[in-house]
Amino acid sequence: MHLHRPKATSAALQISEMDYLTHPSNPRPLRRADWNSKELLRKYSGMLQTCVSRGSLNDGMEIHAHIIKSGVHPDSHLWNCLVKVYSKCSSTWLPRKVFHEMPDRDLVSWNALMAGFVGEGNGDEGVLLFCKMWMEGIQQMGSFSPLV
Repeated sequence: MHLHRPKATSAALQISEMDYLTHPSNPRPLRRADWNSKELLRKYSGMLQTCVSRGSLNDGMEIHAHIIKSGVHPDSHLWNCLVKVYSKCSSTWLPRKVFHEMPDRDLVSWNALMAGFVGEGNGDEGVLLFCKMWMEGIQQMGSFSPLV
């Protein structure tokens, strides 16, 4: 059986590309164990950025599911990309869910969540999040000038 190597043009096809590279019937399969963890995180991050630029919530959800199935442990950058894709692709509850699942939330995390809500026209929610962030002691104002 010969696998046909897909062209990676959408986020879903990029997942197919990753699966192809690791499939046992590939003439030169890569084992997931051979992949550098940072390389995988970078690949997933790039795919999520593609979803944000295309406004593709479904692809973002598919990539998120693939991340979970692959057993990769997201770093803070990948967590922030997940918040960004959900908040900028017209979802309201998913970015909050991911945000609350994050092991460590920092200024960038809060900014990703607020920027998504504000960018989707939900400024009131952005202001409420800003106040909550401030009450939790994250008070570096420099990064928030575009939002406030």
